[in-house]
Amino acid sequence: MNTYAFSISISIFCILTHISSSLTSDGLSLLALKSAITTDPTNSLTTWSETNSTPCHWSGITCNSAHRVTVVFLPHRNLTGYLPSELGALLSLKHLSLSNNNFSKPIPDHLFNATNLLSIDLSHNSLTGPLPEKIKNLKMLTFLDLSSNRLNGSLPESLGNLTSLAGTVNLSWNEFSGEIPASYGLFPVMVSLDLRGRWNHRRRRRRHWLRRWLKDGGD
Repeated sequence: MNTYAFSISISIFCILTHISSSLTSDGLSLLALKSAITTDPTNSLTTWSETNSTPCHWSGITCNSAHRVTVVFLPHRNLTGYLPSELGALLSLKHLSLSNNNFSKPIPDHLFNATNLLSIDLSHNSLTGPLPEKIKNLKMLTFLDLSSNRLNGSLPESLGNLTSLAGTVNLSWNEFSGEIPASYGLFPVMVSLDLRGRWNHRRRRRRHWLRRWLKDGGD
């Protein structure tokens, strides 16, 4: 084999080796989360490395048989940072639990591109800004806990259209303003809406009206 042909063979080998060892798109999305975290006192993300071919063995991560990420479970880790838009690229994600950390900044609209989400728990953080209207994309969402943050602005009317929700929809201890949308009367009977805390007297009257309206069947 001449030198030129040998060089070509080495180059092809290197390319194939790089492709076979490159991290999946889900792994890259999770590395965006790691990059957005400035403090990790429990070293929860030390196993998250770009040298892996898949994130399926990383701490707090569960995958399906196709090596797609289905669960991100990192509560109570004292993580400080923000939620990157890349989380919305986890298209097989079903459960997102980042409660009891110190995530700040707004919830990115693109998070709700992960339309297979069944449960979201972002409670007890420092998230700010409004709850994006794009939450309406999560047609299969059954559990939502955004309590004890600093979310503000109007409550999204489209939340009332998520008919798969069950149990308690917990939006308590935030800084929402304005009226409770009438569409929230569309919640199934088994859904309890928790809006306790940081809610002025006028809005509490509106909440009591909503409870009576639901009790009376919307008449």
